[in-house]
Amino acid sequence: MAILNFNFTFKGEKFCLCCTVKGTTTRHYKEVSGSYQLTSPNFDRWDKKRQEFVEATPEAISNNQRLQSMKAHYQSLYDTLSRSMDVANGKMLFALEDKAAKTVAEKQMTLGDFLRQLIQNGKTECNKKPSKNYQKYITLLHKLEKEETIINKPLKDICNADFIRFGQFILGKLTPKEGKNNYANLMKLFKGVHTQAYNRELNDHALRYPYMKDAPTTKSHERIALTLKQYGKFCTMDLAVIPQSGVNRSFFKELYRDFCIFLYEMKMRPCDVLRLHSNDIRNGFVFYVAEKKKNYLDERKRTTKVELTPTARKIVNKYKGQSAKGYVFPFSMNNYDWDFSNADSWNKWHNRKQKTLQDINTFLHKFENVLNVETITLYTFRHSAFTHATNNKGCNLLKIAKEGATSVKMLESYYYHLQAVI
Repeated sequence: MAILNFNFTFKGEKFCLCCTVKGTTTRHYKEVSGSYQLTSPNFDRWDKKRQEFVEATPEAISNNQRLQSMKAHYQSLYDTLSRSMDVANGKMLFALEDKAAKTVAEKQMTLGDFLRQLIQNGKTECNKKPSKNYQKYITLLHKLEKEETIINKPLKDICNADFIRFGQFILGKLTPKEGKNNYANLMKLFKGVHTQAYNRELNDHALRYPYMKDAPTTKSHERIALTLKQYGKFCTMDLAVIPQSGVNRSFFKELYRDFCIFLYEMKMRPCDVLRLHSNDIRNGFVFYVAEKKKNYLDERKRTTKVELTPTARKIVNKYKGQSAKGYVFPFSMNNYDWDFSNADSWNKWHNRKQKTLQDINTFLHKFENVLNVETITLYTFRHSAFTHATNNKGCNLLKIAKEGATSVKMLESYYYHLQAVI
């Protein structure tokens, strides 16, 4: 079966939606016109890679929305027709548009259909940096499949009553065996999917249920931080007392601990520390794009600039030259030239990143009895850094938020005005 991809480009002097058969050079074009006609488009500000107009004007915002709607329409058209036939190319797709409209009228799109469409689009997305964000929709899909009724309801009819029912299902009020795992994230996802449907005019209902008032209180929602005394002990203790298997045991124990200390000093996320390159360090500052901000349009909001602390600088110098490809930390995965804009390269990096971070977390679990803490992971050091910084007298929340590539709201919600950690 042919797989069709969509993007916008020029065909001669006409701006068109280009339908490409994946793995071939077969292309067919549909001019952007009719209800999708652009208003005073400024093609000098058209970003081919991002597939959108990159200027903050009402016309650009409106035009981007129209383009998104057009692409979503033909993607949905392709998905619908593919269930009953092999759509060979764009010419066939565009010719069958009227027939597909009749098919859609006969069989309304369900919530499950819409979710599967979001997942497929996430897997084939080429307008943004590669990511695994679509996986969260898979989690929601599986939970809805267990509930069985809401997923098969027409998308246009999904309403507040379904939102409430889904919450009760997760909390075990409908099926006791289901438990209360991941309630807040699943409810947030459900509402987010509904909002996307609403914005595409596929649903007119409002979800007003204040689901967080029923959220269970569990330790999994807490951000665990080390005390200053515990952190100090972690930094100075003799690593010989921590068991470790494999080759170069002493080297890796020291590397893992230095990684955690650097993370604490720079308030960074583990994945951002792992991919940090020597080229990202200039004049005593680290310049990097946090994984969570890689698709931000505003360069100033996307890039984080933070000064190296004396301790972090010592760690950088300690491992300088040990990575063949110039990364700060000489993990084996950093012996490759990664292209973070290429989906295949990014996926390979992501899988190896997950394995490396898991190895460090396994190592950290051995400190729990020594430090007398219930659990300790890489994120414990980021949480500890924020907790200690926000409890310092006269702290500057905006400065701390910028250093940690997060928001003041996040700091105020989880760290500020907590009991001082000593």
